[in-house]
Amino acid sequence: MLMLVSGSVNKVVELSSRRAADLGIILTPNNINSIPTVVATGLPWAIDNGAFSGFNADKFTRLIDKAAGKSHLLWVVCPDVVGNAETTLAHWPWWSAVIRARNLPVAFVLQDGQEGFRLPEADAYFIGGSTRWKLSAHAAELATEVKKRGKWLHMGRVNSLRRMRVAMDMSCDSTDGSSLSMFGDKYIGKFCSWSKQLHAQPVLFT
Repeated sequence: MLMLVSGSVNKVVELSSRRAADLGIILTPNNINSIPTVVATGLPWAIDNGAFSGFNADKFTRLIDKAAGKSHLLWVVCPDVVGNAETTLAHWPWWSAVIRARNLPVAFVLQDGQEGFRLPEADAYFIGGSTRWKLSAHAAELATEVKKRGKWLHMGRVNSLRRMRVAMDMSCDSTDGSSLSMFGDKYIGKFCSWSKQLHAQPVLFT
């Protein structure tokens, strides 16, 4: 399972030579890392929209403009509304078209209440929502549907061994978390060790 880090690029590069399968980079509109710097690492990377801390349409659009045509990009997270599946779905037609117009792969965010709506067709899916919903049976069922479609599955806000175990049990392909980004020197190596440990354990959700 890939761990995507926002920031701490030097530490990610340092460790990736030994754990290349575990690490990648995630950018947001407010992240200071430049796309050329990220691409130069040769690591897989993704773009989040920054909605959790406050979405800025202009910054987001400028960022995806710069990402067009760049290599190793996993997906771009379509603008969403945290904890609200209905409004997130309302944003999907417009913003997914904006992202796809730049020939970029687009990820749809699963939010609280998504179990009551049809799952749109996306290149990847991102488990967001409140902590309670993220850990719910509804989220696990949607994760199963995503994997049946053969799509990439990501979980956000993974900042503990317990949350990493949940993500792995849901067959997530990648995760990210603020602890890795804010305290990279302290936590990235630890998370890599946890990931290796969990890979040896059985998966609960199929």
